[in-house]
Amino acid sequence: MNKYWQGFAQSIIFTHIFLFSTASTAEKRIVMSNTRTDLPTQIETTNIKNQGYIWQLEITPNQNSRQVHVKLMNPNSKIDILNTRALEIAKKINLENLPLVTDDFKNKSLNLDEEQIALTKYYYGKYILFIKFPETVLYAVKPNFSQLQSELEPFCLQKNEAQLEAPENISIHAHFSVDFNGNIQSIRYSPTINSKMRPILEPLLKKIRFYPRNENGKPKSFSIEQPIIIQCQ
Repeated sequence: MNKYWQGFAQSIIFTHIFLFSTASTAEKRIVMSNTRTDLPTQIETTNIKNQGYIWQLEITPNQNSRQVHVKLMNPNSKIDILNTRALEIAKKINLENLPLVTDDFKNKSLNLDEEQIALTKYYYGKYILFIKFPETVLYAVKPNFSQLQSELEPFCLQKNEAQLEAPENISIHAHFSVDFNGNIQSIRYSPTINSKMRPILEPLLKKIRFYPRNENGKPKSFSIEQPIIIQCQ
């Protein structure tokens, strides 16, 4: 939150101390008009060409209905499928997913009145969500190749212990089956890996996450191959 809105939020809170100190202890929610914050950009890969277009959506909370209203600010005139998909993604966000104005007060020393006010849920008036649909499969959490190298180097000696020439590199192809959320469900290796290598390699690979993917605007599980080369010196 920028300094302007932080100061504005503080002024709102302090001017309501008396009101909320005497109110009931039921959970209170306030939507602060004329305020805005940007949500983290969401990414979902696709097979639809879109030239890096970025969809912008406005999410407006309602303190009474405890629902949110979603509006697509810049629909793409040529790609209605992704307009629809962007709205579907944004509509999965509910009131509880939205960051609060009062999050900024959590790590500050407050007096008793301020602590009572901090229990109120202050929402921004509007939240802006940007969505991108890259045209290729992407890692959300990338593999740590340096750790793979260090953990699997001992297998170089086992593979080449009877050879006098320079050891060959270890080359593995990991075939990932990935679910709708970008999580790896299963891994198949070619060639088949050493039975002692699996309990070392698999936990490292399972930390990988992909961005979700859609094909023609529909969420889809997918498969992808990752070559792994361990350099043996």
